[in-house]
Amino acid sequence: MSIGQHRRGRPSGRKDLGGRPRLFFGGQCYSFHIPSIQPLSHVVRWRMKLTTIRSTAVAVPSADPAVVSAPTPRRVVLPLGGPWGKATPLVSDGETVRAGQRVAERPDLRLPAVYAPISGRVDGIRDKYRHTGEKGPALVIVGNGSQEPPASEKPPLDDPVALARFLASVAPPEVDPHPWPPAARLASPEVAAKALDLTDPPFDRPLETLILNALDRQPGDLLRRTVARRFFRELAEAVPQLRALSGARRIVFAWYQGSDLPRDLQEALQRAGVDIVRLPCKYPIALEPLLVQAVTGKEVPMPEGDTRRLGCAVLDVCTAVSLSRSMATGTAPLTAFLQFAVPSRKMMTVYEVTTGTPLEELTAQTERPHGAPSKVIAGGLFLGYAQHDLSVPLTSDVESVFFLGPGEAAGYNYRACFNCGNCVDRCPVNLMPNELGKYCEFGRFEEAERQHLFQCIECGLCAYVCPANRPMLHLLRYGKHELIQMRKES
Repeated sequence: MSIGQHRRGRPSGRKDLGGRPRLFFGGQCYSFHIPSIQPLSHVVRWRMKLTTIRSTAVAVPSADPAVVSAPTPRRVVLPLGGPWGKATPLVSDGETVRAGQRVAERPDLRLPAVYAPISGRVDGIRDKYRHTGEKGPALVIVGNGSQEPPASEKPPLDDPVALARFLASVAPPEVDPHPWPPAARLASPEVAAKALDLTDPPFDRPLETLILNALDRQPGDLLRRTVARRFFRELAEAVPQLRALSGARRIVFAWYQGSDLPRDLQEALQRAGVDIVRLPCKYPIALEPLLVQAVTGKEVPMPEGDTRRLGCAVLDVCTAVSLSRSMATGTAPLTAFLQFAVPSRKMMTVYEVTTGTPLEELTAQTERPHGAPSKVIAGGLFLGYAQHDLSVPLTSDVESVFFLGPGEAAGYNYRACFNCGNCVDRCPVNLMPNELGKYCEFGRFEEAERQHLFQCIECGLCAYVCPANRPMLHLLRYGKHELIQMRKES
């Protein structure tokens, strides 16, 4: 495997992606989630700036929400795209599939495959929207109501090489953007070389620290804290395998200061040899670049955000629990954790949903919000996306859904920026969002890129503090999207 390096002008190499980081697995090229890399000499050096969010439209309950198993859906929608390239279907229209069966795989078997979460019949491949607004092919399966156990093949837990190969295939999509799939990100140099044939940098660097991230990504979220408290046994049971897989000298459990840590969870982590690190309850410390700096004191080079270059890896607790179950049962994760909130009804529930459940079906089978919501946000209040189509599938990279009423949804307009500097003061990576927003608004995308647009971690603080109510996060995402599309077409 090799990584295409960024050069000024048109980059060289196979399948030119306009300077984006590139993965070559078996001659096939895949792109990362970050579309450009700059030499470290051009990387913005930044100090950590965090913000206390004193109020949001959503009142966070004092106690953990209940964790409820959602009803099995009548049909599921399984996106075939993603950050690791498009998966090729292994089944045809009308074919009967069994829960846990591999139904699509990517050209290189070291990349995650797609598994059927329910038994039923394939209803074709159709273009479907995802919660991010992107449209792509998805495999539709109509359930037959069968409760047969999923097919399984339990990996040898005492063999890190075999375990890495197993996790490379079954790892679910993750909420946080990462430059590498979980198995490659977590494997020690020896395991990466033997199991995945990865020997180039950064895989030749030993992992010193593995961070289990139990910090919720944004205000209004309680998902990770709830999962850590409710499923601490599965979390602790995965630690020995994660230690053997990664070879990390230190495993850290990141938790909020001032938040109660149950004694059972604390004792289970201590028995597993995990250090508990408490961090301030400020935003956006849970996002990977700031989390790694807070725990290790090392600054993550941006925009590629590759923590392996620092000898560090991060795994959120929801993914850790899913992988723990997979290692114990030998099946791919067929469910995902989702926070479902209706503030007007003071309802906040954590569901364990079948992967690929359409949002509209979950709301029909559970507690439907009273009346038509003013806005439906998938992915959180700061980092999420407003939805125009409730048929979007709920997968493990969707952490929360909020149904907001008229008095709870924020409104934006296109008033001109008057350079108050609030966004500059609050930006945690020391960018100038005011200028970037104007560049993107008026189509000057190349200038935005020169001003480090791709260093933006999309935390949304610029929009939160803007007195002109400008849609800052939308503008910056729009600029990134346009630059990526321009490179694809060039």
